[in-house]
Amino acid sequence: MEAFNAVVFFRQKSGRYNHVLNTDLTVKDEFRIIYYEGEITFALARLYELTQDKQVLKMVKQSLDFMVDNDYGKYHDH
Repeated sequence: MEAFNAVVFFRQKSGRYNHVLNTDLTVKDEFRIIYYEGEITFALARLYELTQDKQVLKMVKQSLDFMVDNDYGKYHDH
């Protein structure tokens, strides 16, 4: 679950995730590719499937809401 905590930590206030980190875990690039949010959301959904952790499910829902609000469907992502 440490990886999940890292995902939560690197989520921006907007709902987007920081895309690239430096080796010291500072942000190198806030945005690099449009599909990153879909990939992280898919990974979180798989984590929820394995753990049934309600906090993970909450993050999945928030990520999906962000993607819907920002019309990510036009990118044909997950």
